[in-house]
Amino acid sequence: METNKPVCRKARNRAFIAPTAVRDYSIRAAVKLCEYCPLKRRCALDALHSGDSLDGSVTSPANDVIAAGVVCVGDEATAEALAAVAGVDVPKYRVSSAR
Repeated sequence: METNKPVCRKARNRAFIAPTAVRDYSIRAAVKLCEYCPLKRRCALDALHSGDSLDGSVTSPANDVIAAGVVCVGDEATAEALAAVAGVDVPKYRVSSAR
């Protein structure tokens, strides 16, 4: 197995990119595949900020994907689970105010 490539790279399981649109067994299979990924920690670190806006005014964790074995829904529980996998503190997120 290549150690610098994510295990999901060639997976055909759509749960990785849209877990809300697939059946539970697909989600379980995707999460199980993440268990053995050599890039699991890096994936979690990236997912902690994948919901950030380009200008940085809004920061949030990943939403509607599976990353590092976590079904991400963009909330505080997602951030806590990703931070635990990454071995870091939960980031402080910014939400934009209404104009």
